[in-house]
Amino acid sequence: MPEEKDESLIDDLKEPEEAYDEEAHNYLHNLEHRVADLMHDIPESVHEVFRRHRRTAFEKHPFFFSTLGLFGLVATWQGFADVIQQIDFFKDNPGLLLIIGLAVLLFTGRLYRQMDQ
Repeated sequence: MPEEKDESLIDDLKEPEEAYDEEAHNYLHNLEHRVADLMHDIPESVHEVFRRHRRTAFEKHPFFFSTLGLFGLVATWQGFADVIQQIDFFKDNPGLLLIIGLAVLLFTGRLYRQMDQ
């Protein structure tokens, strides 16, 4: 009988520790969920702040941004044209250049369609 008494005392000593472990586990679990929720909300808040500023700048100066964008597009287009004109092979064979350009467009279109699925 004394052995049973000793075992029950040991069991009694273990119970509070197990309860403490359970409480600590629940606390850490709740803390993890709160941090995860916070990490989810932060990017949305930052995006909202920058979205307001970005939209405001374009709305305040639409002519400036449109002109700047148009300049970038035309400069890129002209740069491609000048580079192609410097390559004698393309300069002498404009039909082949057209076929290569169409093939590149078809390839990128199919690639885009595959990546979109």
